[in-house]
Amino acid sequence: MHKKLYVLGLAAMSAIGVIGGVSLNSYAGNSVAQNPFESAQWISVEADSMPIYPDYLSVFRIGFNLDMPAGNNASFLFGIDDPRLMDSDKNVYGLKNGQGESYLRLQIGEDSLKLFRSGYTPTDNADIPLVTIPVDNFRHENDSIEIAVNYGNLDFFVNGKKVGTKGVNPLGNGGDYIAFPVLGKIAVEIPEASGAEIRDITVSNYRDPRNAIARIKGKHNKTESFTFPQRSMPEMRAAIGIDPEKELEKVTVNATARGIYDLYLMVRGSMMSISFRDQPNIIRPTFIIPST
Repeated sequence: MHKKLYVLGLAAMSAIGVIGGVSLNSYAGNSVAQNPFESAQWISVEADSMPIYPDYLSVFRIGFNLDMPAGNNASFLFGIDDPRLMDSDKNVYGLKNGQGESYLRLQIGEDSLKLFRSGYTPTDNADIPLVTIPVDNFRHENDSIEIAVNYGNLDFFVNGKKVGTKGVNPLGNGGDYIAFPVLGKIAVEIPEASGAEIRDITVSNYRDPRNAIARIKGKHNKTESFTFPQRSMPEMRAAIGIDPEKELEKVTVNATARGIYDLYLMVRGSMMSISFRDQPNIIRPTFIIPST
């Protein structure tokens, strides 16, 4: 029976969640593989179930696919019920919105996108668009719609083409201001008999490689609202079998992730650790195994 060696890591919110290609120099003469990540295995949560806090997330992408016959419209809402806009002590306007009174609504029409804002300032009018963006590349079948949100600056994409942009933070757009909107709750508004269908709603990281962090799967052809769960950072754990006939001298761990903070190794009942916070330039930490 092989002994087991455990590798653990605590990752930050943006962690990819891979610790792979672990090279075990268990006896003299072994060399590390040229590309240690060729054999990497996913050991964390599912790729679309990463840490997320919707009421704090102000830099993200959210997209979906849309089938909608020409001549109809459907709406996608996000930033719904920001807690700061529901408590007069938490916003500069003294707003105290009720449930469903604060949101951003993107209306997809036959040849345009219209963006509406409600409940973010005392003068917001939910019936007057902040911006109307002409769109000339709708297919009206399997259209891909994406909104990239970056501290109040919104970019709009249809079928991969950027069609428009708009700053929507009433306090100012960019990193020097209190950030609005956040992801918050989301909803779809689909009129009866419109034939519209929104599916595969996906939240992803703003920056490349734009990995998915949360999904609402399935097809939606009626008005519905959704709440993303709050998920904290995962622990990533892997166990590696060790031949008991071989003498283990050292272990080199090749780890790839954004935000690995602490790495632990347990072998022969002993725990060893390396903190990437104290040694941020470490790429391939090596543990020297104590002799018994």
